[in-house]
Amino acid sequence: GGEDFIVIYYHTNKNSIGVHFSNKAMLRDKNSTFIYTHSEPIFARTFFPCQDTPSLKVVTSALITVEEGYTVLFSGAQRYKRTIPNTNLIQFYFSFDKPIPTYNINFAIGHFDTFTPHEGSMCTIYAQSDVIKKKRKSLFATFNRCDDIINFYSQYYPFQFEKIIFVIKPNDFPTNANETPFMITIAENMLSKDGSLSKTVTHEL
Repeated sequence: GGEDFIVIYYHTNKNSIGVHFSNKAMLRDKNSTFIYTHSEPIFARTFFPCQDTPSLKVVTSALITVEEGYTVLFSGAQRYKRTIPNTNLIQFYFSFDKPIPTYNINFAIGHFDTFTPHEGSMCTIYAQSDVIKKKRKSLFATFNRCDDIINFYSQYYPFQFEKIIFVIKPNDFPTNANETPFMITIAENMLSKDGSLSKTVTHEL
C-alpha cells in the first residue's frame, strides 16, 4: 500500500549522444559554454536511466547545479533558484506533474539574455546576448503571434503550462526545433526578418 524508491547512481561520458557541448566557435562570444540535450527519438537514455520509448510517460523533476552566471532551462516549471553558501554555484530546481514521454525531457545551460514579443506575453525567448541584440527584428517577426497561437489552440484544449520559454540554440542543433514542455527549442537559423519560418513556432506549440 506504500511507495518504494530505487536510487540509481550513474554518470554519462563523451559518447552520450543526447548531451551536446557546443563548440565555442559556434557561439557568438566564442568563449562561454553552451550545453544542451536532445532526447528525440531515443537519446534520453544516454544521459539518465530510463525506459526510453514514447509509449511510456513519466512525471519529472530535476536539480541542476551550475556556476554563477549560467542559466538553466528545463522541461518543467522552475520552482526555485538558490546560491550554495560559500561557493560560486547555483542550484535550479524544476518539476512537472503531468506525464510526458522521455524524448521530451531536456535541458539547456548557457549565458542567456531574454526577449519578450509583447508586454504580458506568455512567451519568453532565451538566447545568447548577441542574438538578442542583433536579431530583434527577426525575433519579433518569428514570435509576435505566439500568444495568438496559444489562444487559438486553447479553444480546443486547455493550455497546460504556466508559461512557454523558447531557447534559441546554436546552429549545431541537429533539428530545426523540438517541442519540449516549458522549453521549446529553436535553431538560430529559423529566425527570419519576414517571419517566413514562424510556422515552426506554430508547429512546436
